[in-house]
Amino acid sequence: MNTQYTTTQNGDVTISYISVNAHIGGIPIIIIPGAVNSADEVYSAMQGHLDGYHIIISLRGRGESSSPETGYSLSDQASDINAVIENENLQSVVIFGHSIGSTIGIKAASIIPEKVKGFLMGDFPPFYPPYSEQWAEHVMSFGDDIDITETAVFGIAKDAEYTDVSKELNELQCNVLAIRASGENTLLRQEDADKLKEICPNCEVTVLEESGHELMSDNPKGLAAIFKEYMYKISLSQFNFL
Repeated sequence: MNTQYTTTQNGDVTISYISVNAHIGGIPIIIIPGAVNSADEVYSAMQGHLDGYHIIISLRGRGESSSPETGYSLSDQASDINAVIENENLQSVVIFGHSIGSTIGIKAASIIPEKVKGFLMGDFPPFYPPYSEQWAEHVMSFGDDIDITETAVFGIAKDAEYTDVSKELNELQCNVLAIRASGENTLLRQEDADKLKEICPNCEVTVLEESGHELMSDNPKGLAAIFKEYMYKISLSQFNFL
């Protein structure tokens, strides 16, 4: 795999991201990690399995991205994604968000719907939770096992408001694929998946076998296969073969 580490500015915030196989060209999959994860963690789990063009983003406060004292709302985090897309001068993208990264990705996509040719939801319903200080304290109890700053964790909790993004998801003019973990700790339960298909008619649901909620570390090969099949369908749709 050809890998390049890059940074861009989103206002005063430095956003770090990893481009994988950019030399291949075409439409990239923009990967948004979960709430407390970084690009490096995703790359470590998925390396050796990503055949196509991917861009993995560390949102503010994660990984090598800078950690501002304030500014951790859903919109703030979504703006980091759009800053990377703008910096790379991308006219067409597919977005994959894992866990809460899916919700952040939906928010970002709603700002640039004309560029979003596909959306992959990683085992999470379309809402942003009202994180609490207790949640932040629980996260920090993991110590060095997480790649996010204390400032970011408590900033996310402070700025968090429950937000339903199903309307924004439904307004995307592209195919949406929700990837549901097969394990008992899935955060996209069967009833959630059924409701998702009701509120978003252009959404399909698939199950990643042999995986819990941590899709990328539990079954990276299987997830990469889903990516590859999905991108093949996207390429056909671009030429009106579907």
